[in-house]
Amino acid sequence: MKHILTPTLFIIATSASIAQVNLVPNPSFEDIINCPSGFGQIVCPLNTPYPFLQTVDKWISPVPNSPDYYNACTADPYADVPYNFMGYKPAHTGNAYAGIVVYSATAAGQQVGYQEYLQVPLDSALRAGQRYLVSCFARPAFVRDSFSAFKAMALQWINAGFSDNTVLQNNPPLLILSEVPMQDSAMEFIADTTGWTFIYGYYTARGGERWLTLGNFYNKYPPLIEIYPLNNTHVSSVHGYYMIDDVSVTAAPPCDTDVYSHDTTLCTYPALPYIMNSSATNANSYRWSNGGTSRTLATNGGGTYWCIAANDCDVIIDTYHIAYYTDTITTAIETVTCDTVHTFSSRPGAALYRWSTGDSTQNITVYQYGNYTCTSLVNCTLYIDEYDVSPLENLQAEGISLGNDTTLCSDAPLTIGRSYDFARSYRWSSGDTTCCITPSATGTYTLTVRDKCFEYRDSVHLHLQNCNNCIWVPNAFSPNRDGINDKLGVRTSCVVNNFSWHIYNRWGQLVFSTHDINTRWNGMFKADLAPVGTYYYHISYSTPISSGVQMLRGDITLLR
Repeated sequence: MKHILTPTLFIIATSASIAQVNLVPNPSFEDIINCPSGFGQIVCPLNTPYPFLQTVDKWISPVPNSPDYYNACTADPYADVPYNFMGYKPAHTGNAYAGIVVYSATAAGQQVGYQEYLQVPLDSALRAGQRYLVSCFARPAFVRDSFSAFKAMALQWINAGFSDNTVLQNNPPLLILSEVPMQDSAMEFIADTTGWTFIYGYYTARGGERWLTLGNFYNKYPPLIEIYPLNNTHVSSVHGYYMIDDVSVTAAPPCDTDVYSHDTTLCTYPALPYIMNSSATNANSYRWSNGGTSRTLATNGGGTYWCIAANDCDVIIDTYHIAYYTDTITTAIETVTCDTVHTFSSRPGAALYRWSTGDSTQNITVYQYGNYTCTSLVNCTLYIDEYDVSPLENLQAEGISLGNDTTLCSDAPLTIGRSYDFARSYRWSSGDTTCCITPSATGTYTLTVRDKCFEYRDSVHLHLQNCNNCIWVPNAFSPNRDGINDKLGVRTSCVVNNFSWHIYNRWGQLVFSTHDINTRWNGMFKADLAPVGTYYYHISYSTPISSGVQMLRGDITLLR
């Protein structure tokens, strides 16, 4: 009898009350024919020579690809246990386990077909109509190498397939029709790289199945996520690789499953412990979501809790949705004042008031700066009001600033001053009463700002100048080595930045260029004397106090 079918039903078979015979021989890969001497040594009968390369007993690969066998008996560091090519990976049981590629694709996400499988004959054929629990422990693995051009993926499940006979195939992916997905109890991605994850599923037999195959079969790819390296865009392939241990196929007895849901809202402050009880009074085992193993669980906080209770046959699942208060509202109130005496009023009509000062009334008066909190409960809504009382002078301890004395262009006026949140008035030495002014003449400007209690003052001297025609270029020079007017340079009347000077001959050839304003042209071009004639220049520059790039063009005459 089955009262309800929900995803939580998958958890049932983890109970210790189900004690059945495991039909999988050598389930933990401990029995060997030969110790592995490297990677890929669980062989396929289609390969030759066979069986001379056999390592682990009973297990084979149904395709010519090469599942990996790890065992502490080997001297090869790549296939050893617990340390091997994948790092520190101890076995779940004993000293051995297997490893297979269950998914592979190009970087663009197209499956490329390379997959590996594990296949084993069962100790006895499955009985028709019998429901079986199929399980193993799985662990994703990869080499942590920042230079590797791959992404490691975690899958949501790994398939287990059943067949009457061994299924051998030259090209993967393998085609097996009778299969069941194995996943963890929370149906999440199998992504824990630090330990082993118990995954399982249930299979109802047709009857006569004698072979078990693990892997992902033709066009049966589960959802997957990237686990390493995150956000790497330089990849050439993606794959999912899992280590496998403790494989099991056992008969699953039919069980009743009862599911109960409890919704509770508590309106006490401070929060009192709430006792949750499993609906099963005499279960063999109890397992709570927080790890508890008794029938009862006490909590001081809201949230969702579940308990799975199991006896010899039945499973009882209780889910508690606990809420403390219908809502919790937090309000922050900042008060800046010149006075140390301040009165606060909390929310009216509360069933209780709890101030951080110890007071329990709606209103309190404080006599010093600081932080104060009031917790009140109104109609099952918890209000937390936070009051911050600060002295005004601390907020403006640095006063105001008009910046440094500066020189600026008369044709690009500068606005000085800014708005202050604390200001109640502004007064400039020019008579203006706004926060900001735009001076039109050279001089010293003083701003006085007042708040509720204090006055702040700062001054700045501005020098306005004409920023045009900062650079002057002579119209001729005579590089004849007589020591007079032999080199051509520029003269400046202001500070110049981002200077660039290019000189061209009448054919448009660049004969001279520089970004150094102090560098002059000596009249040479390609190690020879430049011909007498007219040359053309192009100068670009900027100044610290002007916006944009200034352009200057003209011509010069070279004489000898």
